Amino acid sequence: VQEDNNKLRAQMNYYKVQNEVLKSNAERFDEMLKTLSNKEDEIRALQNRLQDTEIKGREDVKRLSKLTGADVVALRFQLDEAEKKLKDFNYLKVQNDLLKLSLIHISEPTRQAEISYAVFCLKK
Repeated sequence: VQEDNNKLRAQMNYYKVQNEVLKSNAERFDEMLKTLSNKEDEIRALQNRLQDTEIKGREDVKRLSKLTGADVVALRFQLDEAEKKLKDFNYLKVQNDLLKLSLIHISEPTRQAEISYAVFCLKK
């Protein structure tokens, strides 16, 4: 009887361990299903974005095919104006960055001749 009890206990322990393994596997499986579901949602969103982009691209092609010579000239003028504004902005940005520099040292002229120079050291 004792031997049978020991066998039953061993079997019960074995089944407990198996039950814990199954629970752990079920939890991991649930996590994998959630991840898969999220990935499917991401794929659907990307497919929708791709479809929207394709539709917009087709609309752009239709619109561009209807442009006349005067439209192209007007668009070129607008592009040139935008490029000028960008150059002006970049110039102002460089000027602004230069104003943020501070003078830390001016060296003495290098020689007492007609041609002489000084070195200016600037830091930000």
